[in-house]
Amino acid sequence: VVGLKPTVGLVSRSGIIPINSQDTAGPMGRTVEDCAIALGAMAAEDEEDPATWATRSLSCTDYTAYLKRDGLQGMRVGVNRGHSHFYSPAQLKLFDKALEYLRKAGAQLVEGCDLDNIYDRRTFPNRAVMVYEFKAMMNAHLARYSGLPQIRTLHDIVTYNNDHPHTALRYGQDILEQCDRTTSATLTESEYLLEKGRILHAAGRDGIDRLLAENHVDVLVCPGPSDLAPISGYPIINVPAGVGEGGVAFGISFLAGAFCEGKLLTAAYAFEQASGLRVVPQ
Repeated sequence: VVGLKPTVGLVSRSGIIPINSQDTAGPMGRTVEDCAIALGAMAAEDEEDPATWATRSLSCTDYTAYLKRDGLQGMRVGVNRGHSHFYSPAQLKLFDKALEYLRKAGAQLVEGCDLDNIYDRRTFPNRAVMVYEFKAMMNAHLARYSGLPQIRTLHDIVTYNNDHPHTALRYGQDILEQCDRTTSATLTESEYLLEKGRILHAAGRDGIDRLLAENHVDVLVCPGPSDLAPISGYPIINVPAGVGEGGVAFGISFLAGAFCEGKLLTAAYAFEQASGLRVVPQ
C-alpha cells in the first residue's frame, strides 16, 4: 500500500488514541491517487484539535490536482542514504533501482543529502518525549472518551491489566509501566523539555529544512521509512518499490517541509506511474 503521514495539524487527531504530540492520522491506499482523494476528505479544521486551528489556508479539498505523470521533470530530488545501514544489500539494490526510475522520469538526483534517523530502533522504550507525552495525552484521551468510569487514567489501565494478567498481560506492559511510574503527566520535567527541543530542532530545522535548503532540492527520497518526518511533524509518503528477500515488500519514502503534501504527492505519483513496481499480493 501507499501510506501518507501528513503534517501535524492538517488532519484532526480528535478521538485517536495518542502516542505523543507528533502522532497524527493519514490515509493509506492501494495507489497514490487513493491517498490524494482520501487526504482531501480528511483535511479540515477541528475545534477540538488546536493544531488544526491555523491550517485552513495551508490545506485544500482536492489533492488530486497534484497528480501529474510528468511531475518529476526538472524536480530536484535529494537522496538521503543516512539510514541505509538498517537495510540489506538486496533492499538497497531495490532502492538504487527506484532511483533509476526517478532519473528516467526527469528528476535531477542530488546525492549527499544524508541524515540518519534520530533514534536507533533499539532505543524505542527509552525515548524521553514518547514516555512523558504518552501518559499526559492518554490521561486526557481517557478523561474525554472513556466509557468506563473505572478507566480514566493510564494508571487505571496498568492496574486493570495487573488485576487480569491472564487476559491483559499476554505481551507485558513494560512501556506502560515506565510511563506511569516515571512521569508526572504535567509535561514540566526538565528532561522532557530539553529532549523535546533537541529532537524537534535535529529533525526539523537542522534536519529536513537544512537538507532541502543547503542542497536546493524540492523533496528528499530515502529507502524505507524515516523518523525525521514524524519527529518534526512534517509530511512523508511511502510508495511500493518492489519485493525483496522472502517476498517482503519494500518501499521508498519522499519527505518535504511542513504542509508540502502537494510536492510529495507529485513526486510519488510520477514515480509510481513511471516504475509500476507495486506487486499485487498473492
